[in-house]
Amino acid sequence: MKRIYDKAKISAAISNSRYREVLEALDGKLSGGFFLTEYETGEFVSAPDAKNELFQIVVSGLVSIYFIRNDGSSYSLASSESDVIIGVSELFDIENAGVFAEANEKVTCLSFLMNENREMLLDNNLFLRMIAKSSSIILDVVTKKEAVPTSLKERLLAYMHYKCPDQILRGVEKAAFQLHCSPRQLQRVLNELTDCGETEKIGKGAYRLK
Repeated sequence: MKRIYDKAKISAAISNSRYREVLEALDGKLSGGFFLTEYETGEFVSAPDAKNELFQIVVSGLVSIYFIRNDGSSYSLASSESDVIIGVSELFDIENAGVFAEANEKVTCLSFLMNENREMLLDNNLFLRMIAKSSSIILDVVTKKEAVPTSLKERLLAYMHYKCPDQILRGVEKAAFQLHCSPRQLQRVLNELTDCGETEKIGKGAYRLK
């Protein structure tokens, strides 16, 4: 990720946003001001294991926002090329428990510092209405979607990668409960992954993702 402070580009991003009225009202009032952030394909714009200090609105490029559940299944929350808002949970000091925002191509966001501006933003009714509208759109999408179909192998790999500390699964029976399968089914998949080198057994009932 890199930051861009080109005033002409920032002004254009504000003018072309559906939230132009709100952003123009904030311009000049924000500590640190507006700047642009650029992400390359595959970079995370936001992730649970990364401290997010920026409030960001997608200006260009495709971003996928998805949620990884404890059983390794995933839900798509949004996929858009512009005006997706990232950082709402952190603004309200809510811990990100599994939501990822990933750049599917080169992505540019209009951004500003969150912590330095939190108090002012939470007292701004126009800004809060913008947040409410954006959140209601995402909520409507989520309630109409099913989990993305995945195999036990795919769910296990996601579970180990995103939910297990240090990417180490400890306890087959406990993991089987989380993944909604039998311990025997899970052990069979773990054996297959170990045989092909995707995981390694490091102790009784303990496997590490390679």
